[in-house]
Amino acid sequence: MKDPKNNKGRHGGQFGYAEIDWKNPFGKAKFHAITEKSKANDQKIFKYTHGYGAGDVNGDGRVDILEANGWYEQPKDLAAPGPWKFHPVNFGQGGAQMYVTDVNGDGRPDVITSIKAHSYGLSWFEQNKDASFTEHVILGKTKEDNADGKGFSQIHAIQIEDINGDGLPDIVCGKRRWAHGIKGDDEPNADPVLNWFELNRDGKGGATFVPRKIDSDSGVGTQFFTGKVNQDNKPDIVIANKHGVFVFIQK
Repeated sequence: MKDPKNNKGRHGGQFGYAEIDWKNPFGKAKFHAITEKSKANDQKIFKYTHGYGAGDVNGDGRVDILEANGWYEQPKDLAAPGPWKFHPVNFGQGGAQMYVTDVNGDGRPDVITSIKAHSYGLSWFEQNKDASFTEHVILGKTKEDNADGKGFSQIHAIQIEDINGDGLPDIVCGKRRWAHGIKGDDEPNADPVLNWFELNRDGKGGATFVPRKIDSDSGVGTQFFTGKVNQDNKPDIVIANKHGVFVFIQK
């Protein structure tokens, strides 16, 4: 089994994933720890953790697990005892879903994530030849960086989808509304916008994301769907959050 199945989280002082028995999907899942047991792990944002992902970070064909502080390398033998090797990387303060994809077309997997779920920031992290990462800011990390409509706060959910059909991974995200009520978090009453960011490559290893607004009165929740709703083969968007339920059909 190369792909850790489904839920990732902390359990009894250990971080890991839960394997579901699909012959009995409502039965008790089997927890697989990928870290040593410690009080620090048990206390570290046990109930509410922002920023998780899974993907092949090092290109060895095995799915690794990511969190805001770095990534855990899946071993060759999942049945082997002991923790997974941890590679520390500062991927922010815990944003939303984290994705592993080659952004700039250099053949190395990169990482896309928001920086802080209830504040500001959206970046992609370029993987270098030495396996280190260089951050490229898409939306700034402060209120001032995002003034005058340049950006928005509370990017609590992200989807990667080829919106325009050019074969490149675009970003779909928006502002979560009232995550902690009308006075909580950064700019809770600002327009709950929904955007997509078009990936452009320069053919020389550079890449930029161009913002495209979809809507200003919907936003995102903690997760949403992108994919075919009708039969025209264009990806659509379905969202449910505290502001309502929304379906966006691409024309």
